[in-house]
Amino acid sequence: MYEDMLAEDADESKIRGLIEGSDIARASNTFYRHAWANPRNGVVNFRLGWSGMRPDTLVWIAAGQAQVVGDPVAGKVLGSATFTVHNVAPGFDELFFRVQIQWDSPLPIITDHFVVFPV
Repeated sequence: MYEDMLAEDADESKIRGLIEGSDIARASNTFYRHAWANPRNGVVNFRLGWSGMRPDTLVWIAAGQAQVVGDPVAGKVLGSATFTVHNVAPGFDELFFRVQIQWDSPLPIITDHFVVFPV
């Protein structure tokens, strides 16, 4: 779809429903944090493989600078760089979005996803 796209799969063992103990396949609301393996800057196109994602799924994304590359548990840092999310587009079993990272050098990236699946 895009020449330069950072593509990874969601770790489905880390996707959580808002109701503890709920069956993720039937839960209507989930949240997930993904720590991307490759630092980037500028405008970056992302593809996140996500089983069960559909074009009519509602998705909100927050992006920020990771404390540690590839480690979602380490969290984010409030640095001087500006991260802006654009063009969130769910597809079948995948999620596309764009992030603009205003910084001169590549930074580690974490994205947080709040998802509402249609019932």
